Amino acid sequence: MSAPVFLIFYLFPDDMWIGFSKWIFPPLMLAAVFGFEYRRVKRGRQYFGLRGYERRRPASFAYAVVGFVLCYYLIPFEAAVPAFFGMGFIDPYISFAKKRGWPSYPLSPMGLYLILSLVWFYFLTSPFNALVLAGTGALVAVAAEAPQNPWLDDDFLMVFVPAVAMYVVSLGIGLQWAVF
Repeated sequence: MSAPVFLIFYLFPDDMWIGFSKWIFPPLMLAAVFGFEYRRVKRGRQYFGLRGYERRRPASFAYAVVGFVLCYYLIPFEAAVPAFFGMGFIDPYISFAKKRGWPSYPLSPMGLYLILSLVWFYFLTSPFNALVLAGTGALVAVAAEAPQNPWLDDDFLMVFVPAVAMYVVSLGIGLQWAVF
């Protein structure tokens, strides 16, 4: 649920007040996460909240950080926001719905993602474009979350794949969003 916090990197000024460019922070964060994960996996440590299969591979949060960093460098803020919020709120909801065996899965997560994205895109573009972008994000995010692959985590897929899809669709419908 902390995924939206990473959006703060988009808001940093280009030239930080401490003499560094904002572009240095995401790679440093990635290096720190993978340094920690390398030591954890090498030692075979299992911390609270990790899944059993994550004992011998990087944890899901490391995959999510890769998705955040790729979005930061490749996807404009406007398309990244719903993807980050979707990862933060819809991914845990999907997990909860699957564990409970809710018959509304996958429609209820798609609907929630659609609403979440519509709220964001409503302020950026026309209602029709907002619906197209939000619908794309909802469909792609839930579809990207579904496959269970132990070496490509859904936390990466739920951030990066919908962000790319929404960005590509935004280009297709003529929206001009700048990548930093």
